[in-house]
Amino acid sequence: MSLPESTVERDPEVHCEIRFVHDLPLNKSNPDVRVNFLHYVEYGPDGEIRRIMSWVTDLTITKENAQWLVRGARAGRLRTRRSTH
Repeated sequence: MSLPESTVERDPEVHCEIRFVHDLPLNKSNPDVRVNFLHYVEYGPDGEIRRIMSWVTDLTITKENAQWLVRGARAGRLRTRRSTH
């Protein structure tokens, strides 16, 4: 599955990629619960991966709001749950 990608460069030393996909099943136990998936990768100046983070949400993700959602999630402003059963 190919995910839409948005490249964000706030710092010339750091390269970031944001990808997202909509309407995925939460897990095998809850296939009827549909979520949107947001994935963030940060690279250092040497091209090495510095940070990888991902989240699931019921919020609509667009190219226009993906960066804002990543910032909110990284700052802990989005409610998160570490595991599902």
